[in-house]
Amino acid sequence: MTKACSLCTIRHALLEPLNNGNGTRQMTAMRVVINGKSYETFFRVSTAVLHHDSDDYVLLVLDDISSSMKAGSAIAICSGCRKLRFGDQKWQDLEDYISSHTAACYTHGICPDCMKRLYPELFTADAE
Repeated sequence: MTKACSLCTIRHALLEPLNNGNGTRQMTAMRVVINGKSYETFFRVSTAVLHHDSDDYVLLVLDDISSSMKAGSAIAICSGCRKLRFGDQKWQDLEDYISSHTAACYTHGICPDCMKRLYPELFTADAE
């Protein structure tokens, strides 16, 4: 096995469900060569284990998410609730979007500006 093959996201996505029985979802960047020209593309790689009779199979789905990952693409964000708008007025929670479009994990916190706005009693004029 070559080094490139041992690091291959697709190879690992196919082997992991067979080893642990769970499907996977992750994002990866790949370089694709078409007619001698190289392009960077982004894919969401999803797998699921299918059991049939006594055999296990892995379903592999590659979603091309390049258009949503390109620099300069705009995502409309509600200034009130921070939901994201797509297409014909379809709104989606930011957390749901991150979970379904990236492999990123996230947690919640509070920035210093919001902390001062929401909990002014915790701050004195001297502390600023």
